[in-house]
Amino acid sequence: MARWLVDDGAEVGAGTPVVVLEAMKMEIQVTAPIGGVVHIAAQPGDSVRSGSVLGHIES
Repeated sequence: MARWLVDDGAEVGAGTPVVVLEAMKMEIQVTAPIGGVVHIAAQPGDSVRSGSVLGHIES
């Protein structure tokens, strides 16, 4: 995982960029699917796989 674009506990709207993942030297920006409060689980530098929980959004 590369970096979070928001802080833990931040309120975001649907479509807000929240995290950047790095795979094969490419960066992929992930947006919030819903609005709510971000709760971060994975930290920058963590190795993650497809399906890994990076965090969740509490609506």
